[in-house]
Amino acid sequence: MLFRGLTWDHARGREPLEASAERFNAEGRDRISWDSQPLEGFEAASIVELAAQYDVIVIDHPHLGEAVGTGALVAMGDMLGERLVATGGPGAFVGPSWESYTVDGRVWALPLDAATQTAVSWEGIRDLPTTWADVREFAHRHPIALSLAGPHALMTLFSISVARGADPGPRGELPAEAVADALDIMTTLSAGRTDLAGLNPIGLLERLADGTDIVYCPLVYQYVTYSLPGGRRRLRFTDAPTGPGGRRGSVIGGTGLALSRRCTPSDELLDHLTWLVSDEAQRTFIPEHSGQPARVAAWNDPEVNAASLDFYAGTLDTISQSWVRPRHDGFPAFQNRAASAIRAACAGETPVAEAAAGIAALLRTPERPRRGHP
Repeated sequence: MLFRGLTWDHARGREPLEASAERFNAEGRDRISWDSQPLEGFEAASIVELAAQYDVIVIDHPHLGEAVGTGALVAMGDMLGERLVATGGPGAFVGPSWESYTVDGRVWALPLDAATQTAVSWEGIRDLPTTWADVREFAHRHPIALSLAGPHALMTLFSISVARGADPGPRGELPAEAVADALDIMTTLSAGRTDLAGLNPIGLLERLADGTDIVYCPLVYQYVTYSLPGGRRRLRFTDAPTGPGGRRGSVIGGTGLALSRRCTPSDELLDHLTWLVSDEAQRTFIPEHSGQPARVAAWNDPEVNAASLDFYAGTLDTISQSWVRPRHDGFPAFQNRAASAIRAACAGETPVAEAAAGIAALLRTPERPRRGHP
């Protein structure tokens, strides 16, 4: 049986799965082939459309609301049966990775890759800030950047708010005072750098790795590939800054392996997917193929950390405290609207108090589902 899989076209998302497909295809009767597309492609096409074409999909958990609401996916936990226990469950994966793929008590995807917003700097930069107050002071002496493109402006605002003691509600609600507090920090740190507002996390990390006009970013989704040796400037990822109470604010990302409604998985396929999230694969195979594991054992592995400037050990506290953003149907489209309003405030187009009131009101507004049921 031939299974079709879809992942994203960065080395971190593509290379481990293509390499594992060679192994899988050589061992048994079944086959799997992986297509890849830009991250923006997952935003442009609905999960319903993708699930009609592919059997296995690497998903971002904010899309689970649409996927579950439309019936595009089958619950991975239901398909795995006893294999689900063999994965080790929530405690085997870093932070709330497992929780982020659990909806209505059912597991819809297996955590393949874990990431969250952390600080990043040039290797060798000393006296890095540890608090948000330190970040403000650091910015007086060094050029820094904020991650504001696409939905990331909202993720940055959420993370600063969490660090400063304002936990968002179940649908992302925040009081206007908390929004204004975070916006004050964001507008100060992004002042005069409108040239950076359109750079997604990869674009920012490329600029850090190759440019001379940024040395530090306090919050950006981490990519281990920038910490590996390779003939260019290596970047060091460290824990996100803390707020007054010592909390590290960060919004978890990462990806999971999901099964579409069209898929009739064989035992061989289910065994293979379970292996991909096992200690064995996550500590050796995944890191050896440019991947970014999700298991606690891999994040604590001395050899994995030695190869990556302590990429995992240096950010484990942050991902352990990270927040899971809303996953209800309609949230991915909504987060882009809210982020646009935040960028306008950071660019000085809207006064902070006025922008904060508008963004807080937007966060309280129910969203309509992006797609109806198929």
